[in-house]
Amino acid sequence: MISEIAALAGSAFVRKNPRAVEVALAELGVQVSAAFFDFYSRYEGPFASDHSGFQLLDLCVGAPSIVSLTVACREQYAFLARYLVLTDLLGGGVLVYDAVSDAVYNVDFEGGERELVAGRLAPGWQSFREFLAYYVGQ
Repeated sequence: MISEIAALAGSAFVRKNPRAVEVALAELGVQVSAAFFDFYSRYEGPFASDHSGFQLLDLCVGAPSIVSLTVACREQYAFLARYLVLTDLLGGGVLVYDAVSDAVYNVDFEGGERELVAGRLAPGWQSFREFLAYYVGQ
């Protein structure tokens, strides 16, 4: 489980409807790691970071969201069902979570998206937990 994250402490980031996470993941047709599920069940974004220019989106609240950008990338770039787009576009790229391997990728749209879909892109982080530790600075 994800322990309390100091940077997100306080009521501003508490998820108001944890059931919405289950609904969103069912809509996307994926099973995610316990760390991913625990984080999004506990916290509602979007989230900023002192360690990255990327804004980590909420799974299902707001626009854009992980759901909306994942659906768009599935339609436009043939992203496999296992991939969830975690961030809004920054400098021609996004961060993408692989629900099968639990890895997180930095994907540019100048060929990186094709490398991801083909399974040739190396992950930036081996797990969602590792990515989250980097993102929140823990």
